[in-house]
Amino acid sequence: MRRVCHLTSVHRADDVRITVKECASLARAGWEVHLIAQGELPSKPEGITHHPLPPMPSSRWQRMARTTRRIHPLAIAVDADIYHFHDPELIPVGLLLKLQGRKVIYDVHEDVPRDVLTKTWLPRPVRFAVSHVMAATEWLASCLYDGIVAATPTIARRFPLAKTICVRNYPRLDEFPLESRNTEPCRGIFSYIGLINRIRGINEMIRATALARTESKADIRLELAGPCRDDDIIQRINGGETSSYLHYHGCLDRSGVAELLAKTQAGLVVLHPAQSFCEALPVKMFEYIAAGLPVIVSDFPLWRRIVEEVGCGLLVDPLDPEDTARAMRWIVDHPAEARAMGQRGRTAVEQRLNWDNEVPALLDLYERIAKSPL
Repeated sequence: MRRVCHLTSVHRADDVRITVKECASLARAGWEVHLIAQGELPSKPEGITHHPLPPMPSSRWQRMARTTRRIHPLAIAVDADIYHFHDPELIPVGLLLKLQGRKVIYDVHEDVPRDVLTKTWLPRPVRFAVSHVMAATEWLASCLYDGIVAATPTIARRFPLAKTICVRNYPRLDEFPLESRNTEPCRGIFSYIGLINRIRGINEMIRATALARTESKADIRLELAGPCRDDDIIQRINGGETSSYLHYHGCLDRSGVAELLAKTQAGLVVLHPAQSFCEALPVKMFEYIAAGLPVIVSDFPLWRRIVEEVGCGLLVDPLDPEDTARAMRWIVDHPAEARAMGQRGRTAVEQRLNWDNEVPALLDLYERIAKSPL
């Protein structure tokens, strides 16, 4: 049996794209799959062997400084036919593995050079320098790697065409069975699932919910789930002034996500218009659609094309809470039309916007690399 080893220093062992989708799909296709990652798997997926990574420092700089010497020995011990890594900070590990005659794939989840420009923990002048350095580093390293897996077409265009494939982070349908969805979802319940911070619109979502409540007879509420690393935001979402209409669930496992969406009337994705977001394909949006929900999303050109083509939601100015509040009230006041939006979205996921349609490209890349000479 051919052996693959997935490596990540940033993501946890139960990461959806890495473990639930890619590793599980490779295991089902007959690969012996090894995963080096922090944390524990909530279950023992068939065909996946987890090698726990020791807890990494919370400081980004300390983690990046220690990553190579912690992960590389574990990777070599697996003795895999192909190594597949998922974080920019592991680029040196990938290069070291190549120098040792191993086959290596770089999985690019985000448009790193653009994403760096949104990092508030970096001084503004430094961001532009780091962005250019990362773009050059990724390109040069990619010329040596055996394959590149890009999460979006925009990311894929930055890498050598001959060795790059696009594997979109579309949802697995089996995670969102329609039979688990309430026939009549709770009226006025809106959900956001994902990383919670300012640039992803948390302040605007809270303000929009408050505005929507003032002009609606429905008990409009906002359900939040996902990691939040900003103490000020945590204090606000747990504060007394919002407790009547806001509930923070913390981080949910996959069944918890499905359970929350099953009682939700619509999903929110009102990310700010940062360059890295405008061309992204946010998994949360497609998970809402897979769960049969209408969506309220930022009016970016790419997202507009998707939502209008499918007819699955409403577009808003993410920086205008009043615009989002109007969309929320529309969903509440037009339940039949909202359900029809959700049904159209679910049909689109069943037909094309699903993970099963992405797997063949991944397996084909593996076959080509496995058969190629070192």
